[in-house]
Amino acid sequence: MKTKTEENIVESPLKNKKIVVYPVLREGSSFLQDIHPNHVGAFLFEGSKIRLHGTPYDTKLGHIIDPLTPEEKEFFYNSDLRIEEGALSIFDKNCYWNTFIVDLTREPVILDLSNPLDYLKYKFILCYSDLIAPSWEERFNKGTYKFAIRDKEYEEQSKIDKITKQLLVMKKFIDIKDSPSKLKGLLSMYYLKAGKTKNMNTINDVDALLELTEAIDKETDTFYDIFTDPRFEEKVFVYQCLIKGKIKRKGASYLIDGVEETMSMNLLLDFLKNPKNQDIKLKLLSSDESK
Repeated sequence: MKTKTEENIVESPLKNKKIVVYPVLREGSSFLQDIHPNHVGAFLFEGSKIRLHGTPYDTKLGHIIDPLTPEEKEFFYNSDLRIEEGALSIFDKNCYWNTFIVDLTREPVILDLSNPLDYLKYKFILCYSDLIAPSWEERFNKGTYKFAIRDKEYEEQSKIDKITKQLLVMKKFIDIKDSPSKLKGLLSMYYLKAGKTKNMNTINDVDALLELTEAIDKETDTFYDIFTDPRFEEKVFVYQCLIKGKIKRKGASYLIDGVEETMSMNLLLDFLKNPKNQDIKLKLLSSDESK
């Protein structure tokens, strides 16, 4: 076993967090659920278990799966687990994983990733990618998933991130909600991003407001991307002009009335931002309807 020296310190892969392996209960997946939705045997009967044993093997690709990276192996050779040098190699006849066991039951299994043995269990169960979903959100992505890994810390942060996005989107939306022209410009941007087409001139102001409100509620991430675009305000202006026919689009090219040159969106934005072209921009701004 290697000794730790200042010249041979391996960074620890251990993490100060806990994950939980939960059973995936599918509605209607067992006839026992017809007796009672929460029947004790609907997933596994009390005392039953699914045993993961031995070096993981990918039956589809026909090869052994290595649970650890070379850096992780180096760390564990120097850990308090006293694993012999080379024993973590999946090609070693006395491979450490040959006798490794993790039992999963109908009860959630908590793994402390700051604990070396629990970390090994975590990396071990990740190899069973047809049996265990890598996250709770993905638990129904495969019909073969029986368990899913829940990272409570990640889930909590995801909730916070989602709320933060929702607040930013609503703030930006409120900032422009009193401008029917900007609302239609935003709706037009959303349609383009969503791969939809619609003549904005056929939508009245109230319908545009209602449609945006509903779309924002369902597709917060899409509107977050739109609102956080550094050139959002400039693009809204362009779309306002498109709706009014002051700028025309042909494919991915744009043409301003009175300007012969066709431009891409980015070139158009640069053109309108250029101090030399402010007289043209002022003409586009001249109509009260575009404000």
